[in-house]
Amino acid sequence: MTELSPSSPSATDETKPAADRQKQALLAALAGGPVKLLDQIKAVLALSQHVPVTDTTPDQPARSVTTDQARLTALVQLAEYIPDDQLAALYEELQSVDDVETRLLCTIRLALRMPPQYFQTIVRQAWQQSDELPTAEARARVLLQLVPLLTLIDDEPAAPPILLEIVSLAQAISNIEARIRSLMALVPHLPRSMRLRVLNRVLDEVDGLHSDNQRATALAAVATHLMPDIDTRAFQCAESIQVPDERARALTALARHMPLSMQSALRRSTLSAIGNISDEEARTEALIAFAPHLEFVTDTQHFPNMLEQALAVAISIKRRHLRARVLVALAPHMSVDLQGEALAAVHNLSNERERALLLTQLAPTLPANMLIASLAVAHSMIEPDARVQALTALALHAPENARERTMLDALSAASTLTHRYERVSALLALIDVLPPHLQGRAYNDALDATRLIDNENARARALSLLAPTLPPRLHERALQMARDIRNAEQRLAALSSIARVLDNSHSLSAELMAATYELPFEYKRARAIGEVADLLTGEHVLEALAMVRTIEDPVDRATAYIRLIPYLSAQERRETVIECWQLIRSVDNGYDAASTLSALAPLLPESAANDLARTAGMIIGSIMDEYDQASAITILAPLLAAQEETPDALPLPHQSTVLQKGIEAALSIPQMTVRTPLLSHGAQVWVDTNGPEESFRLWQHVMQELARQPLADTMLALATFTPVIRQFSGSRVLSQMTQVLRQYRTDSVAEFDR
Repeated sequence: MTELSPSSPSATDETKPAADRQKQALLAALAGGPVKLLDQIKAVLALSQHVPVTDTTPDQPARSVTTDQARLTALVQLAEYIPDDQLAALYEELQSVDDVETRLLCTIRLALRMPPQYFQTIVRQAWQQSDELPTAEARARVLLQLVPLLTLIDDEPAAPPILLEIVSLAQAISNIEARIRSLMALVPHLPRSMRLRVLNRVLDEVDGLHSDNQRATALAAVATHLMPDIDTRAFQCAESIQVPDERARALTALARHMPLSMQSALRRSTLSAIGNISDEEARTEALIAFAPHLEFVTDTQHFPNMLEQALAVAISIKRRHLRARVLVALAPHMSVDLQGEALAAVHNLSNERERALLLTQLAPTLPANMLIASLAVAHSMIEPDARVQALTALALHAPENARERTMLDALSAASTLTHRYERVSALLALIDVLPPHLQGRAYNDALDATRLIDNENARARALSLLAPTLPPRLHERALQMARDIRNAEQRLAALSSIARVLDNSHSLSAELMAATYELPFEYKRARAIGEVADLLTGEHVLEALAMVRTIEDPVDRATAYIRLIPYLSAQERRETVIECWQLIRSVDNGYDAASTLSALAPLLPESAANDLARTAGMIIGSIMDEYDQASAITILAPLLAAQEETPDALPLPHQSTVLQKGIEAALSIPQMTVRTPLLSHGAQVWVDTNGPEESFRLWQHVMQELARQPLADTMLALATFTPVIRQFSGSRVLSQMTQVLRQYRTDSVAEFDR
């Protein structure tokens, strides 16, 4: 809040002590909020009586208006009757008007009639050029007209033209699945009002679908973009799906994004749908998917009703392994006793691999005593891989007194697995729970197992799996294993994985390039260059660049170029980016062109945003197959929304800032007959565009401005602010204000002050 100065410069020496007290009273009242509104008004009136009345200049004669200005003003007022294709010409003609006030007022009034792409330009120009207005009256008129437009600045008119074109194209796709997929890809990039209309359009489409599977799939896509205006409709749309498992799928997707106020009804509806699914496998999958959205047990006295319903559905499943899966999914929400029931269901399964998998999922939620009890079950498993998986899960979560023994048992079991790749995976899964002296043993055993893998593909995958956490002392040993791989493709994969963990990641640059040369096909070489680009030294980057230039297929060449570009010099980078841009035009397949453009986009300067959007639009428009077109829209949607900002464009202010400046300009107008109607207009704009908190911040500022006005001006201004006062306090304070004003008769002002 801007504070008043310690004393008014226009106050006389005799009135200074009273004025200072009244300023403090005003500040104290303003700090009290809207409940102190009457005290604020009293303090402002008391302060205003100390401000001397200055001679006002006679009312200015009306500004002369040229015939051309009058014609354009009249046309703007009749804009609703002008064909759309003529509005752009009218806008362009307005830009040539010399009188700033006429030009800005006309373009502001025309803004909502113009095609959407003009809106932000009009608002930005009006704000930037408002400082050029010659009089306070002109500034007040323009700024108060501008405020309502700022409330719409995030609305549809902000959308780039190319984005609007692709929305129209997507709406025209005849295949309904492709159409919905395209529209949902565009939704996140649309302004709010258009987003809402598109979502409603999609829900209209869903209502018209005959396939419940398609309806559920479409609603799952809508769910991630729910808005307060459509969440109820989306819920109703999901409830209308007839097939229970599809209805449950749609409702579960909505549950992740529905507001808290709707969650209770949604849970009831979902559980009802799940309970009506006849196929046990489908019922199991539906309940597992929905489990995270159930309430939790908070104490033994209060068991949530919906969790009880979910358990009833679980118990109704007759096949033991399906029932066990559901109970494990519900376990995090359940009391300890019921977690024991879930554990018993897992232990009773005959399939050891399934038992081990479910025990791994259940272990994080179990208390210590149940984990200890599960150890015997794990040790009794005959299948070695199941026993290792179960012991590893228990080692991760077992209490301290049982952890070391469990770790040793798990390590021993993992080290004896006969399938060597599985042995490597099992040993790595244990690393995080093993103490340092056992970690070394696990890594050595894993490398020994890797060396003995006959299949080079599996050996390379095992080395890639080991590399990220392998201790430095074992790097050389792993490197030698990678170098011994004869197949160039597998050797390259293993070497590149190890190179990324070396202190000098470029030390294998020559070997990586040598392996790349051995690859038999261009597309494999292109892919390899992309995978190792960050591991090459400067000379090998240039060597790779030369290799890429020999690749004939434009997509493969562009893909490899894009991965190399970050490691090129500035000049080479610029030339390669240009070549990539040109290559995109020679790509025949629209989907490939879209993928390539999307990959290239992050490497282009911000100034290329408009070119990117136009090119993306052309690629999408050139695709004939509707499924491919939908895929291209999904890939390129973020580029369509990009707009290059004008470098010298000022950021747009908040609407309350513009409103404040407009009211300040109106208050500074000396002619009362001009000032009063502008303040009345400003007051109405004020209540129409501001919430209570923002409105009171503006009120605090304006009241301090009024305290600097002569008493008569302050009284008239307060009368014009009737809508604002009513917004804060209803009619009560207005009635009280009339009583205060009645006391300000000319012959009683001084007495009232005393």
